Order: sequence, then C-alpha cells, then structure tokens
Amino acid sequence: MPVADSALDFKQWGLLAIQDGGRGKPVDTSAKETLIRITGGSTYTDTTGRKWRPDDFVLSALLETHDWKDEPMVLVSLWELKEQLGLDKTQRRFSFAQLAGSAELQRVANDAQARKRAEKSLDRVQQEALSVSDRLTLLARLIDGSALLIIPAADK
Repeated sequence: MPVADSALDFKQWGLLAIQDGGRGKPVDTSAKETLIRITGGSTYTDTTGRKWRPDDFVLSALLETHDWKDEPMVLVSLWELKEQLGLDKTQRRFSFAQLAGSAELQRVANDAQARKRAEKSLDRVQQEALSVSDRLTLLARLIDGSALLIIPAADK
C-alpha cells in the first residue's frame, strides 16, 4: 500500500532489540538517543535539505547510503573550543572528517582524558573536547556497525 507522503515506514526496524550499554532496547529508542547525542537534535537536516529522522539516519549510516563523514552534523557548542580549533564560531555543527582531522582537538581531548584519569578537574573547554570526542566515536561506531548489536530472538 503506497504511503501518501512517500515517507518510508520504519516501524518494524525500530522495534528490533539491540544491546546498548549492557541492556537491551529498541532500535528506535537507541536511534533517537544517538541522533540527539551527535547533533543536539531529534532530527537532522542535511546539506541537501533532506530531513532525517532517527530511524532512517541510523539505517542509512549502517547501510552507507549517505556520506555521513562529510556531513556537518557533529555538535560543537562551546565558543571557546571552536575558537581554539580555528572553527567558524557561527556554526554549531561540523563534519566528522573536519573534527577527526583536527590535531588540536585530539591534543585537548587527550589532555582532558589524562586529567580525568588523574582525578583532576576539567575546565569547560576540556569538558567540551571530551564531549565532541565522544560524539565522533559514537558516529564512527554507528558507521562501522559496532554501535548496534542486534539481539537474536529467543528460541521457543
């Protein structure tokens, strides 16, 4: 049966159970949490104007139907970090490729990790660098498929 607005129905996909952080949860819940963590929003509009919902974003990342590494979708909210990284301070989101290639981001995040392991306090720039690093790791794991471990159905 055709859908009037030509949107795909992701209901069954969204109901699949996955392993996330040691517990099972539906794909749609994990997808929404993932998109919010990466972009800061529950939907994402790409550079062509297409609006992505969490389920179709995750499925697209898994099936590699879109070049997510070059899409400016990774949230960097702190002005001071953007300035330190030499990023456009008027932008809120940047591409995986742009951020992952930043030696300065890696340096700040590594310093912050070392301070955290030493149980020293972090300033706002260090906290944001760790958050951005976590967002990049999550996006990379989503693209390589390791972020979604589908739980097999129980034998009856």
